[in-house]
Amino acid sequence: MKRMLKAMVITSFVALVFGAPAAWANCTNPNPAYCQYTEQAPTSTGTKAVGSGGDKQVTELPTAVQHSIQTQSGSAATASTLERIATNAGAGAPAKVKVKKAEKTGVQKALKKVSVEKAKPIRAGFSAVSGGGNGRLIVLVTVLGLMTLAAIALAVARRRGGASR
Repeated sequence: MKRMLKAMVITSFVALVFGAPAAWANCTNPNPAYCQYTEQAPTSTGTKAVGSGGDKQVTELPTAVQHSIQTQSGSAATASTLERIATNAGAGAPAKVKVKKAEKTGVQKALKKVSVEKAKPIRAGFSAVSGGGNGRLIVLVTVLGLMTLAAIALAVARRRGGASR
């Protein structure tokens, strides 16, 4: 029983030593409550932090969309809030881009000619996991593997010790 308690204390200490720095990573304030997650909104020019664009209205909604929002929302306040979010730079709305008609038709023709490659979900899954920046995942899998091997070794040692008594 004492050995098991000792093993649990050591495991908890190791988890604390290796886990705490990861929780405090990139946090300049000593209180982790101030280091909150920032949502990244996809835009036409890449992802941007939500709320980083200011309160400037950058685009107009089509009238059909405005009508749909007004008829499907529960109240006028909800409708105006949804319209403000959809057109506000701070909420990630992209600025309206004007494209010449010749460029637009050229892109459409090129897209029609492109052949779509067959879906390869297994390869996509492996590339997503093994892609760049997965150092933490590799460490996690290694630690879990070592802990599993240690648990198996302890079980085998315990079984052998119990059989000789």
